Amino acid sequence: MRMSVSSPDLSARIFAAELRKDMPILDIHGEYPDAIDVLLDQFIYRHRDESALQIIHGHGTGSLQARVISVCNVHPLVDAVIKKNGYVLLLL
Repeated sequence: MRMSVSSPDLSARIFAAELRKDMPILDIHGEYPDAIDVLLDQFIYRHRDESALQIIHGHGTGSLQARVISVCNVHPLVDAVIKKNGYVLLLL
């Protein structure tokens, strides 16, 4: 997890994001890990004014989750990547 914010602030941002009912969601079930880079980049830039985004990768071998985390950890608009059960929470 890449953090550019303090831990107490990060905890508060995660808590606030998890309470949101209108968070933008990208569901990438069934996509190949090597084909999601452009999808993630477009989704993040399209919603760059949001405070948090959710990327649903589902369960399986873990390769899709690993690719999402890898791509998002180096994205310039992402402050933090939080692994959850079946999805990844991005703080912008």
